Amino acid sequence: MSKLTWLEFFNREEYNTIQLLKMSDNKHGDLPVFARKYNLFPNAALLLHRHEYMQINYVCQGRGIHFINKQEFKIIKGD
Repeated sequence: MSKLTWLEFFNREEYNTIQLLKMSDNKHGDLPVFARKYNLFPNAALLLHRHEYMQINYVCQGRGIHFINKQEFKIIKGD
């Protein structure tokens, strides 16, 4: 069995109901990476989604939980 690319991995049937953000949605043009700074406030939430591109997040303020591949990661200022 051949190894899946990361995009093929996230295009599996079990992920089909999760919103896919495409390169055309990326406000940074044709770069395959999206970088974003966050100020996290109590009870703030983003909808579950996935990307065609890599996303880098930096937490400027607050704390939260980031879910990646069904795993939970606590994030705080400076992460």
